Amino acid sequence: MDVIALMDALNIPTAVLAGYDWGSRAACVVAALWPERCTGLVSVNDYLIQDIAHAGTPLPAKLEWGIWTQFYFATERGRAGLAANRSNIARLLWTNENPTWHFDEAGLMGSNKEGIMRRIALVAVAVIVTTFASVAAYMQSASGQSTGDAAPIYGVKIPDGYRDWRLISVKRLTGKQLTGAGGELKQLRAELGNDLAIKAYREGTLPFPDGSIIAALHWNEGSSDADNQALAAGFPGLDLESTFAGSAVNVQFMVKDSKKYADSGGWGFADFTNGKPGSEALHEKCFPCHQPGKDRDYVFTRYAPTP
Repeated sequence: MDVIALMDALNIPTAVLAGYDWGSRAACVVAALWPERCTGLVSVNDYLIQDIAHAGTPLPAKLEWGIWTQFYFATERGRAGLAANRSNIARLLWTNENPTWHFDEAGLMGSNKEGIMRRIALVAVAVIVTTFASVAAYMQSASGQSTGDAAPIYGVKIPDGYRDWRLISVKRLTGKQLTGAGGELKQLRAELGNDLAIKAYREGTLPFPDGSIIAALHWNEGSSDADNQALAAGFPGLDLESTFAGSAVNVQFMVKDSKKYADSGGWGFADFTNGKPGSEALHEKCFPCHQPGKDRDYVFTRYAPTP
């Protein structure tokens, strides 16, 4: 449940789950109980799915050694194992973790028993803290969601690394300004897609699968006298002019999650300017604007052919 709750909190509808050691068990459980949230599974050095009925019964210390390194002492089973096999656990810890320390049995568990057990507890706590810090850092990175502000209504954040996504198509928009005094509008736009979106485009898959994200990057159209002079010199008499992406305007996102965004065609929408989300009133217009594209899963942009 923790993995599912974390995915929901980070707005990750589906994911390839990967786990090593105890983490692979969590990945396997999620894949078994929530297959619709798991698009793939990588399980390394794992326990697969745990036998819950007997999970609280400790085994001898040598057998427990293979599983306690990450979480054992934080569980009721670890407490029971420590109570039942205290000396063997202490011996294994100090033999394996500090093989150059020479001790005898009397010194290990004799008059300094309390000190030894305190060291065991410190080792266990250090392992647990390090593990959870690593998992948290990994999940933040793997989620594709930044730590910035979320857009109103849909809760979409700017995905990490979206500028490295592949190109879907480019567009030019002209007319009257959408805001302000209504002056002349000249924009260049590029649509990018994450791996799921690009795969769907290339295979002609509709509707788009959950987890697809489409980004629309908008710039004011700029021009350069130097570029135009170079074109005039190279191609005299053709009146060629060049334009390019000038100052940034905004970036918009469509995030597919058919369950979370069931009321808006399965898509969540977001509009950001200078990294800050637009108003709620702006986002209220997103889905109505896309409704004419219902026959193409509310997506207007077609995949540009390869030159």
